[in-house]
Amino acid sequence: MVGVRGGISMNTKLFSNLKRLSHNHFHEIWQHAKSRKFDGLPSEDQMLARIMLQHEDEYYNQFEFSDLLFDHEYDPDADINPFLHILLHLIIENQLEAKIPREVHDFYQTMKKKKLSHHECIHVLCNILLPFIFYVLKEKKPFDYNMYRSLLKKYRRVNPEEIVDNLEEDLDSLYTNINSSNQKKQNNSEQEALSDIDHHSIWQFEELEQYLTEHLEDNAIDYKVIHLFPPDIRQQLDSIIENHLWEGVLTGLSPSHIGIYELDETFPISRTKDDYYHEFACRCLEFVLEDPKRPIKKIGQSPAWYVRVNITCTPSNYMINTELIISFPDDFSMAKLNRLLKNDIFMGMPPTLHYETYCDHKSAYILSFSKGNGYEWGKQTYEDANQHIAEVLSGHVQLINIIDKLEKDFKNSKVFNELEKALIKTYQAY
Repeated sequence: MVGVRGGISMNTKLFSNLKRLSHNHFHEIWQHAKSRKFDGLPSEDQMLARIMLQHEDEYYNQFEFSDLLFDHEYDPDADINPFLHILLHLIIENQLEAKIPREVHDFYQTMKKKKLSHHECIHVLCNILLPFIFYVLKEKKPFDYNMYRSLLKKYRRVNPEEIVDNLEEDLDSLYTNINSSNQKKQNNSEQEALSDIDHHSIWQFEELEQYLTEHLEDNAIDYKVIHLFPPDIRQQLDSIIENHLWEGVLTGLSPSHIGIYELDETFPISRTKDDYYHEFACRCLEFVLEDPKRPIKKIGQSPAWYVRVNITCTPSNYMINTELIISFPDDFSMAKLNRLLKNDIFMGMPPTLHYETYCDHKSAYILSFSKGNGYEWGKQTYEDANQHIAEVLSGHVQLINIIDKLEKDFKNSKVFNELEKALIKTYQAY
């Protein structure tokens, strides 16, 4: 894996501009959060907005003036950086939702049994994650994933109030040994590595040239960090998607009439793309489900549902992310919608609701659900992944059939109850 910056050098002014952009982004999310309007925000930004609201009392001023605080430096020994704090929250929430690593989910469940609240559990997990983040930033070393998992297992047996003290001692000992060992290895191999480089033949330059050629119109190219990976890894990941994961999609949709929008004989490889912003080699496949009898057309003419699926594959794991959008008429029972919105089973990635008016003056409530989960390849075989993806797609076919029934009579409480059960089965958080 090679991280590539858009420019040859990153001077102080450029770093300052990037910092300002980052805080402007926080400020924009905060404006949505405090008005409780999440329209137009990507699902991850929606989660970030909800986390900011959870910390509104603590950090209101910092969030409110985040676009003006771009040059403020926080003292790690005296200050809490609110932006780092909520980003750690976001990382932990994503790890919990995906159950990757599994030890995060297991640790969370153990802390819950010790009578900690959801928010307290997240804070304990943040305390464990934070030193790993600092080590990566300070030492410019890869994230120690195995050590992170090992400590999560160990601290399940430790009282929450004792974890921080134990963590400091464990990490001091570990990183002292690692730095000593790494320095020896580096001294022995640096000269060999330099002598072996052929700048005219290595794949990194070819991949970078291809990326820059494909993104000539991107005015922000000098401000981006992208990740390149070898062509043979891309071929391996494409083979996994085409021969194993894609079969799970087809199995999950069979024998229903539900198909894939713009499906042709070039699927799935024609729609599989590099994820240049993922820290590992990653290929992703995204598609939308469609009822051939009611094809996706203009808003207001389509079915009352919309389903988008994204499958990502790396050498170490795979993920399937789904988004379900349901349209309810403006006279639909708000009590029923609130029942879904307030259900604790969706905690972590709760559904969102907004009101929309179409160009033909018709209005509707738009209810959105999203979820992602996956597994490491060491814990799942290709056959397991195939079956998992088939179950996810099959669950959405069931949801589609129920929504189609409800669309014929939105006042039918029996069908709505059936929909609620199916949503819980497919979109429960943990």
